[in-house]
Amino acid sequence: MKSFPLFFSLLLLAGCATQEPVQIVDSVGTCRTELAACDAARLDAEKRDKSQVAATQLLQKQLLEQQQQSQKVLAAKDAEMAACRGDVETMKRTDQANQAAFDTALARRGAETAVCRDELGKLQRGAAADQAAADATLARSRDVAEQTLARQAAESASCRDELAAIRHAADASQAAADATLARSRDVAEQTLARQAAESASCRDELAAIRHAADAGQTATNATLASMRDETARELARAFERKDAETARCRDELETVQKTAEADLVTCQAMREKLQKRAQAVEKSGKQVQRMKELEAGLRKRLQSEIGNMDVEIDRLRSQLSVHVLDRILFHSGSVEILPEGGKVLDAVAAALAGGDETIRIEGHTDNVPIGQTLQEKYFSNWELSSGRASSVVRHFIDGHGIEPTRMEAVGFSEYRPVASNDTWEGRQRNRRVAIVLTPWKPLIEESEPE
Repeated sequence: MKSFPLFFSLLLLAGCATQEPVQIVDSVGTCRTELAACDAARLDAEKRDKSQVAATQLLQKQLLEQQQQSQKVLAAKDAEMAACRGDVETMKRTDQANQAAFDTALARRGAETAVCRDELGKLQRGAAADQAAADATLARSRDVAEQTLARQAAESASCRDELAAIRHAADASQAAADATLARSRDVAEQTLARQAAESASCRDELAAIRHAADAGQTATNATLASMRDETARELARAFERKDAETARCRDELETVQKTAEADLVTCQAMREKLQKRAQAVEKSGKQVQRMKELEAGLRKRLQSEIGNMDVEIDRLRSQLSVHVLDRILFHSGSVEILPEGGKVLDAVAAALAGGDETIRIEGHTDNVPIGQTLQEKYFSNWELSSGRASSVVRHFIDGHGIEPTRMEAVGFSEYRPVASNDTWEGRQRNRRVAIVLTPWKPLIEESEPE
């Protein structure tokens, strides 16, 4: 902001180089308006840039928060999955424990069955022993009977009754042994039937437990699959929402970036334009300084001629004019440069050597028509004024090596007077050659947009 007064001053100086006072005032107002508009545009661009940067940072923060929320949701879902896996593992361990308990119960039932079988064997062996004892008793009885028969053969008649009694007792013993054996067999069969029923009940209980375990496993698997599917759907929906939000945020960010880039391009264009104007103003200032130095040098070199009123020097900003009266440059009606005028032109050429200003030589005459004797060479004052301007141009180029591209020769005849042609003094002032120095290039190119 501190450089704007200097910029305004330079711009004002450049724009007012060749203008009238009223135009200078208008240009000052215009320059102030343009300066205020440029300053306001720059401030607006800076505000937009700051707001767009803040919006971009806010969008990035929102995206980061949304990503953190997504990670939290995923972590919660992972925890739920881990809990489900823990429940499945617990159910598996429970099933394994039930299977082990069933195997233990089955082993215990098998041991009981073995005990029952051992008891049945003992009963069978006891029945067999009773049968053997009965057989031994019967054999002994038979032996006794035979011995008695043999010993009491004579007493057979009397002993037949005793033998029948003995046979009856043996038959009773045999019947008792058979009843005992039958009772033992019934007890064994009942025990085996009870063990078989208990074994069938255990098998049914085991089948029911296995069925319940399979049903529980199936239900658990179905629940786990449902939870997985629901989790997958929720994650898919969450990712879709996040993708949509991310795409929307990206679009908004791209729009903001494009707007920022467009504003940046506009600011850069304005900055370049201002830089060009600043350079032009700086160049104009240098040109003004150059014109001041030229003016000071020419006034010093042509001090005596200025004192004699043969030379006039005036400057308007970056334009310097040296007016040389024709009385020291040419004879009346001639375009040949006099020695005295050549010295003046030499002093001016020495000051202009090495510069880049445009040198416009203007020839001026009074309103006295060309005489009859000179009309063969110069039909009118137009030809005379143009010829004198061309003579000065040739003097600068041929005598001092000034670049021809810097030179211009113009004849204005009697139509640019600086005094009245009604008096001798006025006509003498109008008969002159003006050496007008202007910058080589204009301050602002005509093709540059406003």
